[in-house]
Amino acid sequence: MAFRPSLAVARGGVGAGSAIEKRLLPALTEVDFGADVDDGGDVDGVCRRVDEELGRLDLEWRFQPARRIGMLRSQAGDVWSRKARRRKERLKRAKDKDEDEDEEMRDHDHDDDSDESEENEPGLVAKISVLAAHAKASANPMTTATTRVHIRWLRGQDAVVFESFCGWLKRKLESRA
Repeated sequence: MAFRPSLAVARGGVGAGSAIEKRLLPALTEVDFGADVDDGGDVDGVCRRVDEELGRLDLEWRFQPARRIGMLRSQAGDVWSRKARRRKERLKRAKDKDEDEDEEMRDHDHDDDSDESEENEPGLVAKISVLAAHAKASANPMTTATTRVHIRWLRGQDAVVFESFCGWLKRKLESRA
């Protein structure tokens, strides 16, 4: 099982000025970024956007608005990228084409696949927290409050999948902010 330790445990306080090379350290397990909100810091608006974007994906997603925390589990790993969406579309077309073939044979193959996927480890399990943090006051009256989005990688084998997910969510929140 590929459980992931917190960043403090995995990297043990190694900071930016450390003599240890980044490539020698374990993969990041936590990512934190800001989601600027124009209406003075509507944390609930960011929560709604996170919930909406993740609700569109083919993964398990549970969100608790009162706590501003959500958990996601993606058995397949990457389901958010363009590559994953194209793969899903190709599989759908192949499935539609196979409906003309023998029904019994297709059902037998499908049963074998579902049993196998239940035994496999999920590609990504993560916790997402939305935190309120106000930007420092400035002379500019257009200053916006910043809501922080914290993503914690809990399970999975591939650091690239985790980093890809974090980048995808950050871009989704920026494009709608």
